[in-house]
Amino acid sequence: MKLYYHKTDGGAEYLTDKGIENPNGSMEGVFDGARYIVRIDGNIRKDAELIDRDNPQDAVEPPPIEEKTVIVKATREQADKIAADTGKPFDEGGTYSSNEYTVVGWRECCRMLARRGFSCQQIEEIMRSKWTRWASDVSNNRLGRCTSRDLARFLDSRMAGLIHAAGGAVMGITPENYNMH
Repeated sequence: MKLYYHKTDGGAEYLTDKGIENPNGSMEGVFDGARYIVRIDGNIRKDAELIDRDNPQDAVEPPPIEEKTVIVKATREQADKIAADTGKPFDEGGTYSSNEYTVVGWRECCRMLARRGFSCQQIEEIMRSKWTRWASDVSNNRLGRCTSRDLARFLDSRMAGLIHAAGGAVMGITPENYNMH
């Protein structure tokens, strides 16, 4: 099987079994119609994830339609507490990405998520997820100087909607569609 390389504007790298020819004659991987998608996360020899859309175990199912879920928006004070809890060094119960942000930048990420309407649980999950690291990977800021704008850009990107859906819904991440990702 031949796989085609695709690098997103945000810097994420993929290999897919479907490709299109670019104007310069090179081939580029595409998600549409691809059965196999490999997300490369760091070292390809140990950090790649294969998604087989025809395998029921890999299939990404949309969440069941439920009654309207009420999301209780986090307050600024709750966001500050989450920032303090998750912004500690990893060995003290913090996250592995917090060192890529300033203390103020980390707190502003939590506040930005609260302003956007995320719940306390959603904010903590986002701050502990790989999304904060992926946002810093595509940042123009130096390591340790990332900001809430970097995380906001990542959440608003089309790529954020594809990270876990592997070609499903193409949208940014919002409180309402958070559980799809």
